[in-house]
Amino acid sequence: MQPLIKDVIPIDTAPGQPLLYRIKEHPFDWLPIQISYKASPVLDKPSKIVYKVFGIPLLNPNITYILSPITANKTEVFFKLKISGLPLATSFLAYKMLAAQDQIFLIIND
Repeated sequence: MQPLIKDVIPIDTAPGQPLLYRIKEHPFDWLPIQISYKASPVLDKPSKIVYKVFGIPLLNPNITYILSPITANKTEVFFKLKISGLPLATSFLAYKMLAAQDQIFLIIND
């Protein structure tokens, strides 16, 4: 799980509707608050997953993972982050999300 995320809770959706999850995150070690938002993973292609994120004030992020098999035991992961919203807020969120993603990739590569 992404290092900032503390809990992922499935939200009931109607049949045929995309999956939806409530995400609880502790964005700062030095600040004792959690934030909550919703995310919907969409399998765009068998090797492409897009996470649409809702409920972050003034921001609209989308996260894309593209998986490319290299060998039977090795897969290359491409990570794309697109954020629209207030410029300063988008820069700060991008920094936090990319730093957390780097931690995940370091753990995977070990």
